[in-house]
Amino acid sequence: MVGALLLAWLGRQKDPGGSQFIRLAGVAFSTIYEVKITAPSFAEDAASTLQTRINQEVEFVDAAMSRFRDDSEISRFNDLKTTEPFGVSKETAVLLDKARQVSALTKGAFDITVGPLVRLWGFYYSEKGRDSEPTHAEIAEAKATVGYEALEIDLLGARIRKTTPDLHVDLSAVAKGYAVDRIAEVVEDCGYANFMVEIGGEVRAKGVNQTGRAWRIGIEKPIYERMEVFQVIALENKAVATSGDYRNYYELKNKRISHTIDPRTGRPVDHTLASVSVVHDECAMADALATGLTVLGPKGGYTLAKARGIPALFIERLPDGSFADRVTPEFERLCVSRADKKQAQE
Repeated sequence: MVGALLLAWLGRQKDPGGSQFIRLAGVAFSTIYEVKITAPSFAEDAASTLQTRINQEVEFVDAAMSRFRDDSEISRFNDLKTTEPFGVSKETAVLLDKARQVSALTKGAFDITVGPLVRLWGFYYSEKGRDSEPTHAEIAEAKATVGYEALEIDLLGARIRKTTPDLHVDLSAVAKGYAVDRIAEVVEDCGYANFMVEIGGEVRAKGVNQTGRAWRIGIEKPIYERMEVFQVIALENKAVATSGDYRNYYELKNKRISHTIDPRTGRPVDHTLASVSVVHDECAMADALATGLTVLGPKGGYTLAKARGIPALFIERLPDGSFADRVTPEFERLCVSRADKKQAQE
């Protein structure tokens, strides 16, 4: 998670009904940022006010949770080689606790301490990949330092503690969704009731779009060579996040190595599940759940999502290159006719 937010006023228009629509976009955390707002009117300084406040939120998340900043809370905690308590912001402690809840729900399939294994498989730095697979001994050594149960969280005192000195925390799987949540709260606090916020495909929406309908959000088809919408959902007062194997990977001896590592085995996931999309009240939780369900796979992930009433879409890659999708009943209710794909994120 690197880079400052560059925000630009990209568009402003008025629909026949009298409402105004603006679109703001830029770069946050080395990916695309966008916010769309529909309102009866906008003050002349609206963009400037939003820019200042959003910049503050992005900087806060970066300073607290980035593994790319040596001075962030998480980096300083990771540098500790002791089991002494470490003070963090209340927000960091709360987010860590939310991550722990998802870890417990998925029985360790989602784990924010998986960093050593991600690094071992060649995904931790800007240049990814390895010349050969890690040995069994290397995997066992890295795996011995992984385990969410070894992180103690004191919510009241805003302190965290390692029970093993080599524990390493990485919030990359939830921080982007968390930033979406914080930006959405800023937009709402500025008085807007109808908006959509997105960072790199993670989305949170409230109210309706400029046509007076729930926001139409496109779920991407998990293909490598281009971007294409697979399914459109109607999102109102909810968030959606997707985890998949089609963007971050490398080839090793004609085998595709996914960046999603199963903390339980110490190896990249190796099943037919190409992507999972989850809808939740909070984007951070949707982000974490999508990762955990991806690790659990097409059977285990779907079984858990259905049992817990989680709105989720599972897309499997078939041997002939085509796709098969499976949705929980809660997600099915959000789906829009596939004929409306052109209206995604309108």
